Amino acid sequence: MLYLAPQDFAGSFMNWADAVHSQSDYAVRVVVYEAHQFGYGWDLLFPDERVVRGDISTLVDQADVIHIKDESTIFEGQRSQMAEIVAASTKPIVFTHYGGNARKFKDDAAYRVFVSGFAARVAMTPDLCYAWFSGHYIPHGIDTERFRYSWTDGTKLGHSPSIPKRKATTELIAAVEGLDLSLDVITGVSHAECLARKQTCSLFFDQAGREAALGVSDVIGWYANSALEAAVHGIPTIAHLSDDAFSRAAAAGCDIRDTCAIVNTPMGVEGIRGTMQELLRLSHADRADLSRRTRGWIEAFHSYVVVGRRLADLYRDLH
Repeated sequence: MLYLAPQDFAGSFMNWADAVHSQSDYAVRVVVYEAHQFGYGWDLLFPDERVVRGDISTLVDQADVIHIKDESTIFEGQRSQMAEIVAASTKPIVFTHYGGNARKFKDDAAYRVFVSGFAARVAMTPDLCYAWFSGHYIPHGIDTERFRYSWTDGTKLGHSPSIPKRKATTELIAAVEGLDLSLDVITGVSHAECLARKQTCSLFFDQAGREAALGVSDVIGWYANSALEAAVHGIPTIAHLSDDAFSRAAAAGCDIRDTCAIVNTPMGVEGIRGTMQELLRLSHADRADLSRRTRGWIEAFHSYVVVGRRLADLYRDLH
């Protein structure tokens, strides 16, 4: 398998690659063209001195399937080695739907044609499984063997916004004012520091925002990699989960409305405040039960065992 991405935002592509590598016979190489400022791991950063003259042709030739994570640059016509590979390769290519540009371009007829032209399509979050998408929903993965259960009860609330406007950070700060919570807003630090600070939290707020930063008003309506990094430790994790996301997950074969253990909060200051108050009113025993269910959800739906096997099955069907 050859994975290609301009940059691996949040490290989710590397997690998928690790999952496939650990749960199948596939060898996976991941090529990125720009390292992330927060230090997420990468495999090959091109041009890479370990690959003679940055020549990627051998990797392309060896791959049974090419999987790309790039919603916009190829579609927008930007020249790149990735674009050349996609245009010239006869190998099956899998397209990833994962972020804001998928929402921004969802109604663009040319974008729909572009996405539909790949051998397969995978959405990382179910809200992106639009009726026209005709693809798979395979969620973000996390290494549940590396990251163990470690929750302790308390009043420290974590939040790590990559883009505060998308995550409803301003609303969260207003919502917790006056509550018996100590808010740690984790931003502008290395991924390693972010992970360490998350693990010390007793609650974690992921997001309840819109794609306003890209000029559209779409509700994000799900959670992503940042949430998993808290929930894997059994830390009760809060996000806005839209009805559309649950319905689209079911349509994609994942009926998870009654099993998802992420705490679903309404949007807006009062909605978020109400969710926090409900969590604070729980007894220690009830919060401990929520913590165990949170960890169980990650093991059952996001572990490398589950995600890696689902991706490997998809690739086998393509070659």
